[in-house]
Amino acid sequence: MTNAQLRRVSKARPCPVCAGSHKCSLTDDGLILCGRSRADVAGFRHLGASDDPTWHLYRANTPAELADAPGAWKPAPPVPAAKPTDFPGLADRLSRKLSPTLANDLADRLGLPAACVSLLPTLGFDATAGCWTIPEHDARGTVIGIGTRYRDGSKRAVPGSRRGLVLPSGWADHPGPVLVVEGMSDAIALVHCGLCAVGRPSARGGIELLAQLLAGPIAVGRPVLVLGENDQKADGSWPGREGAAFVAAGLTKALGRAVLTACPPEQYKDAREWVIDRLKGVRSGATGHLGGDPELAVGRDIAAGMARGAAAAVAHKPAPRADRFPLPLPLDVLTTGAAGGGIPWVWDGYLMRGGVTLLSALPKCGKTTLLAHLFKTLAAGGSFCGRPLVPGRALVVSEESPAVWAERRDRIGLTGCVRLLSRPFFNRPSAEDWQAFMLHLANILASDPADLVVFDTLADLWPVKDENNATDVQGALQPVRRLADGRAVLLVHHLRKSDGGEGTGSRGSGALAGFVDVLVELRRAGRAADPGGAKRVLTAVGRATGIPPEWTVELDEDAGEYRGTDVGDPAALLTDAIRKALFAAGPDGLTFPQLREVLPAEQQRNEVKLRAVMTGGAEAGDWDREDRATRLGGPIYRVGLPQIPAGKKVVTEGVLFDDLPMLPD
Repeated sequence: MTNAQLRRVSKARPCPVCAGSHKCSLTDDGLILCGRSRADVAGFRHLGASDDPTWHLYRANTPAELADAPGAWKPAPPVPAAKPTDFPGLADRLSRKLSPTLANDLADRLGLPAACVSLLPTLGFDATAGCWTIPEHDARGTVIGIGTRYRDGSKRAVPGSRRGLVLPSGWADHPGPVLVVEGMSDAIALVHCGLCAVGRPSARGGIELLAQLLAGPIAVGRPVLVLGENDQKADGSWPGREGAAFVAAGLTKALGRAVLTACPPEQYKDAREWVIDRLKGVRSGATGHLGGDPELAVGRDIAAGMARGAAAAVAHKPAPRADRFPLPLPLDVLTTGAAGGGIPWVWDGYLMRGGVTLLSALPKCGKTTLLAHLFKTLAAGGSFCGRPLVPGRALVVSEESPAVWAERRDRIGLTGCVRLLSRPFFNRPSAEDWQAFMLHLANILASDPADLVVFDTLADLWPVKDENNATDVQGALQPVRRLADGRAVLLVHHLRKSDGGEGTGSRGSGALAGFVDVLVELRRAGRAADPGGAKRVLTAVGRATGIPPEWTVELDEDAGEYRGTDVGDPAALLTDAIRKALFAAGPDGLTFPQLREVLPAEQQRNEVKLRAVMTGGAEAGDWDREDRATRLGGPIYRVGLPQIPAGKKVVTEGVLFDDLPMLPD
């Protein structure tokens, strides 16, 4: 079958085979589709039935037989190919027809300041058609087509145009993420507010050109965000949102990096409406800004709103590449990143750059209060709880509402050094959502760095349904590691109700404790050490040197600050307390329950740790253990009496612990 154009017969041009005026067709290369004849016809070659047996195919024996037939149809003469349009030259000529009055008229129709349309240097006007002309470019900035906009709001294009990108003047010179919006008006509105924006030709169009543009130096080290529109249709579809996701997915695949999507707040259809409303609010004083140009203040506000609502595109994963993995390095070239060497602590002993810290405590023990005061000190740096704290910024992902944090901010005096991302999920996220969220945070931190990232609390944010499932826990934690590059990451978690020994108190699988670099457990101090219940004890273990085993912290309500003191080696202190108690008991010794009752409250709290020290001390010969059952509970522990110097008395009954001397080793 031929690919030539098919033409129907008519009374003026009947079928050469059957002379009929309808049902048959001819092509410009001489093929005849006859709907009446089924056999040989004089002067024509019968080629058989077509794909549809309704028609049979014929060709004339000679061209003359077609030409001489009465009223025969003749092929149209070939149309010469049109010369390609010089779109750069045409755009330049049309731009000279644009008067200031026409430019202002377009700005008024768009609802934007007149300065916005001046961002299109070759914006023009076609007086013959009565429309504005908008140049569209390829990735190199060459005009490849011209769109048209009429006074009634309709849009078309100059014949022969290819759809391209809208590149406002100086768009790439602005800081922050690269914003990919739909159309001309959104692009110029955002660039006018100091943002880096480029217009794509349609909701789903321009992926190839955008990939070429963003593969260059323009987008290096900058997040790329595709902005959709709130344009729900009667059938329930969202073309603007779905188109943004489609473009972001295509760019993710083409660029081999995560591309984000976002939408304006629900009350605005697109970015242009968002800009218009915010500019009106700033200029009328209805909403304040941070000083400087109102447009730049609006731009900062809009960029922050986009960052809060952005999500990574669920897209085709880029093909694996060997060059995306790091190469091994000799140990002698590695650096710690800290001035003068050593561990690069953000908060000395607890939060280290490049590491992940797990802070666990029972509910309502004061975890967030402690952190809020840390954030307060973080603004200027100095000392927090008696340990050095560098000045810096924090990003907090919190289970608590913005209202709770606003009250805490006003009460404690927090500053802008803290960025809050409150309740990012409506319910427990899937593993894919969690991965996308980690990419989202990584892109935020690339454009808005922080020294500390906090997840408070982990159980209310991560995708793990069974905290005792080591596989699920490890899978959720792996993406967190990438956030620690150059900064500290803090995971806030809960202790088990039954508590635990050193480094084992955290709730859930041991894979969590094994993953982190520093384990910190926050507990209330014993009643004897803190009758008012205000003191807390931080116990910590980890891979790095310089981690304090135990540190007591206390909030001074009057001064509005935390103070901290080193309580020494907790194991050594507990061992000494046990020896004093056994010395005071004399030859009768003590069972474990009896010993626990006479120890200070803060040392009898952790039964697991106490049993471990008792067993270890007996094995080391610090005291004796008689393994025989008693009514009072298990083995009896005794300590040998020390040699008493001549002339000195020791009373062993009713003696207070503080009155006993340190016993010799």
